[in-house]
Amino acid sequence: MKLIIRYLREQFHFFVIVPVFIVVMTWPTAYYVFETETFWLAGSDIDTHMLFWDAWYFKRLLAGQADYFFTDLLFYPEGASLAFHNFSLPHMALFAGLQTVMPAPNAYNLTFLILVFLTILSGYIYLRYGFQDKWICLFGAFVFGGCGTVLSRQAHPHVWFIATLPLSLYFMQRGIKEERARFMLVAGALLGFTAFIGMYTVVCMLITLGFCALYMALSRWRNRRFWRNLLLFSIVAGAVLLLRVYPMLADSAGLSDALGKGAGRDFHNDLIAYFANYANPLTGPAFEAAFGPNRLYSPTYLGYLPIILVILGLAAWRSRRDAIFWLLLLLMFLLLRLGATLTVGGVEYKSVLLPKTILNEALPYLFKPFWDTQNFQVGALLPLAVLSCAGLTRILQSLRGRRRAFAALVLLVALGLEYYRAVEPTVIPEAQLKFLDWLSSEPKQESIRLINLPMGGQVSKYYGFYQSFNGYPHVEGRPTRTPAAAFNYISSNLLLSRWRRSRSAQCFPGVKKEYLSSLNQLINDGFTHVVAHRRIEADNAIRYSFLNTPSAYEDEHVAIHRTEDMRQNCEGTLLLRSETARQLSDALGPGVIIPETGLTLLWLHAPRKAGDIIESEYRATLHHAEHTIRIAGEADGGFQAYGSGGPLGDADEIINWRGLLLLAYDPSLIERPVLESHRAWIAAEFKSCGRVTDDEFSVLEYFVKPVFPCELVRPDDSVGVNYENDLELGHYVQERVGDKLDFYFAWRQLPTDLHAVSLQLFDEDNAKALGEDFVIGEVPLAHQRMDLSALAPGEYVLKMIVYNVETGASLPGRTAVSGRRFKRELELTRLTLD
Repeated sequence: MKLIIRYLREQFHFFVIVPVFIVVMTWPTAYYVFETETFWLAGSDIDTHMLFWDAWYFKRLLAGQADYFFTDLLFYPEGASLAFHNFSLPHMALFAGLQTVMPAPNAYNLTFLILVFLTILSGYIYLRYGFQDKWICLFGAFVFGGCGTVLSRQAHPHVWFIATLPLSLYFMQRGIKEERARFMLVAGALLGFTAFIGMYTVVCMLITLGFCALYMALSRWRNRRFWRNLLLFSIVAGAVLLLRVYPMLADSAGLSDALGKGAGRDFHNDLIAYFANYANPLTGPAFEAAFGPNRLYSPTYLGYLPIILVILGLAAWRSRRDAIFWLLLLLMFLLLRLGATLTVGGVEYKSVLLPKTILNEALPYLFKPFWDTQNFQVGALLPLAVLSCAGLTRILQSLRGRRRAFAALVLLVALGLEYYRAVEPTVIPEAQLKFLDWLSSEPKQESIRLINLPMGGQVSKYYGFYQSFNGYPHVEGRPTRTPAAAFNYISSNLLLSRWRRSRSAQCFPGVKKEYLSSLNQLINDGFTHVVAHRRIEADNAIRYSFLNTPSAYEDEHVAIHRTEDMRQNCEGTLLLRSETARQLSDALGPGVIIPETGLTLLWLHAPRKAGDIIESEYRATLHHAEHTIRIAGEADGGFQAYGSGGPLGDADEIINWRGLLLLAYDPSLIERPVLESHRAWIAAEFKSCGRVTDDEFSVLEYFVKPVFPCELVRPDDSVGVNYENDLELGHYVQERVGDKLDFYFAWRQLPTDLHAVSLQLFDEDNAKALGEDFVIGEVPLAHQRMDLSALAPGEYVLKMIVYNVETGASLPGRTAVSGRRFKRELELTRLTLD
């Protein structure tokens, strides 16, 4: 005990200065440890939300209510593997424990501060082993644990909590030098335990410790005790590692998915990030002036002061071999952080291959998962700290006592100014969590199962956060490296599969049976509520799924619907909007071509009640593009269009320009004279291609311009083409009359950029005989005629190329039915000219 008290007295400066440094560098995080009125969290990364889920899940683990490597609380009812999830056990345990004595947000902020302190402490312990001066080691500890990699990645404790790395190296070096087996046991156990903190750190530790073992073997390779202790270290480390790694290796499909994430791409690998801390309010403008606009996420900033100290340290180090060891280790990790190819200032130099290119192929299990290459920075921090301490030793060698301490503190302040990054918080308003109180008041709490919308991997992190407060299982989730098999249940259900693709799910006549079957499956599997979250990307795409479903609860953040009430979507009049065209096309299948864009929908309303008064006027609403227009009949038999700002003029011009139109109405509510007057008005410029749906509540009738054949929009067999830029050709029809060849096109999806079609006719020698080009406009139907009269008799092949008008690049694609891919040209037909 006396030795411990003596040691603490000697390190009194550390326990005073470090907390002050952390509080200043992370301000106002410390303030929000005690402020309980605001739900304030250090860090703005969306992954912050999942840390709440991790701590909540840890409490369930301790209670014996959960499995470490599998859960059905996410991806209910089939569940999902957690073998690849980034559980950071120290963070989970400390965060969960602190929540027993303080509110969750306060516990989160305190957990971050405590673990940062422990990270800096671990670096200090190791540096004191190599450098006896406490002020020099204090500076080095901040290079290690006070940098952006640690302080600015609050949402990723599996990366920034790296206390085990210097501690494991400390015990290994002592164990080898002093030939003490128990130190090797501790070093191996720390390495193995790191697998329960973060797998990225494990890889960096394996490289560091392996490099250290090889270095020390140069002078000890004949010592049997050295090899015996090293074997003991490997056995202990391997045994503990296996507890965490085996579930990954046993899940071959999940392992393949994990290795494939980000395949062929490296992120956050720009060389400039080492030299530019854009987030620093003092130096950020200077970096922006030197390196261009702020486009870098750069917690890998090295700092100019440490770089200068490294250079001084290399020049003054007494042991040249030790200096080379630490320099090589530093350069190794700095090169790995740059990824497979060199990127400087946002420009990738693909011809400059870096070591990660070879390592990705040689050791894919270790290096391919580092698609976010900044995680290699973990390995660079300790060599950077050691070399900085060597340089600082040279600067302070002539100073003694208080002058030495003062100089070290001045440099420490300078380092803090260089490393400083303002904290970007997450603030959650109280109103955002009100729906949780409503859900907790629902009966049969143990039976509640949720579907959160919109779906998606990123937004599911919010839903995991909410689950940490209500505990209700839900249909999706975001474990790290989510295995593809987890989505099987979602993909097999019509409603869920559409919602996952950010599309509405409505009970159209052509899909009514499957809709009800899918809904019944959800109800039978226990799903009780659908929570539609507002103000989240893609909300507009799915909100039309609930046009006829009343909300059980609603506020500015969510609308909650009971799944039982969704049966009402299949009752009453079909309500069409332009946003539902894709689902209608999917429901009706390839037998009807309904463009996703450029479609005009004319919806004929029955008289409606306004209080106790029934309106006598029938109304029609026109939906196209982003506009909704009311069409009203006039006394002279014509029709006028009205927008939100008043009259728009003659309705004929509005409906004519697209070339195709869907008329929707409820035959049980629309009187025949009214229906016929509208059909007659449409027939003046269009021809009917028949009804595409027909039941007691909903009729859809297709009209197209007379120049286009009905086969184009109602084909017996679709011959569509899907292009790689989301351009989609639904069907095409060719008609030859004498020397004239007519081509008709119906596009399901129009391009966002200007594209054109090139029709090219080739003779038997594959020479181009004729060509016609036309631009794909804003109208989904197109007609093009080729004059064959000038061609000589023989066999010809007609091919089609779609290309970008601005760049001239042609589009590859695949045929919709056969799935056959083509890079440029698609053969349309063969002709014989007599």
